[in-house]
Amino acid sequence: MDVIVGADFDVTLPDQPGAGYRWVPDAVPATVELVAEDASGGDGSGRVGEAVPRTFVFRALEPGTFRLSFRLVRPWESASTAPAQTHELEVVAVGAAT
Repeated sequence: MDVIVGADFDVTLPDQPGAGYRWVPDAVPATVELVAEDASGGDGSGRVGEAVPRTFVFRALEPGTFRLSFRLVRPWESASTAPAQTHELEVVAVGAAT
């Protein structure tokens, strides 16, 4: 994913709140800022087990290539519990926002 330094960019992943799972970012690199996080939406059907999109808004603070990592976990479980899933994304930040 290519982004512009100083501009916000989104990463959206499907939470499974009916099963207690939510996506959480691993350590965010120092050159990236987590600006916001929102879990809302879904298709509105109210079905049990419906996935709900969780959107993370990041901002690259300087040019470079970095990796964002996420884990699908139950927040109350021990940190040593293996995540249900993981997701990694390589981001290339270039230029500067005008």
